[in-house]
Amino acid sequence: MKLIYAARLYLCCLILCAAVAVNSPSLSAANTAESNKQEIEVSTYEADGATHVVVKTLVQFSPQYFLALMSHSNENCSWIDKCVSVTIFDNKHAAKRVIQTHINAPWPFKDRDMVVTSRSEYDETSNTLTIFIEDASNNIPHHPNRIRMTNVYGQWQMKPYNALFELSYTGTASPNGNIPQSFALRFLKESTQQTFENLQALDQKN
Repeated sequence: MKLIYAARLYLCCLILCAAVAVNSPSLSAANTAESNKQEIEVSTYEADGATHVVVKTLVQFSPQYFLALMSHSNENCSWIDKCVSVTIFDNKHAAKRVIQTHINAPWPFKDRDMVVTSRSEYDETSNTLTIFIEDASNNIPHHPNRIRMTNVYGQWQMKPYNALFELSYTGTASPNGNIPQSFALRFLKESTQQTFENLQALDQKN
């Protein structure tokens, strides 16, 4: 949401990295009236010695709905793949919060967590929501049974696309610990794909 491990995303929380211009296939709006399930585009690229994940799709829910979903992820983070829990600090600052996300790592690797600041900006004129994720690894003490991910940076964005909204995420992070790169990269892509499929499932309900 960054990993190189599933946690990358995150997320999400999340997720997720400094935005970098990347060549990726453009989304097609064809057949949107015939199907609510949109294509999910996931790709990775290397820059400055780090692996970045880029993902986008079309959704029906609004930026306001997505912001509320993110803001209440401490109550339910099931839409984030492999998420065990989310803790949100600094709740009095609605636009900028410190977020800790606990990620369930597959055996034999130790669970990960990430601590980030999340700052949201909403442009009412263009109906565009942008959420900036920045590393805050030193803000919260390390958990003895988890490995702390570092260098976590990401950017979520939602903007109108015809009758729908384009939801995108760009992110990176250092997974730390002993994770083979090939495994981490595969897991990153699969976890990112699953997170966006979970979001699309919410899309169908709202």
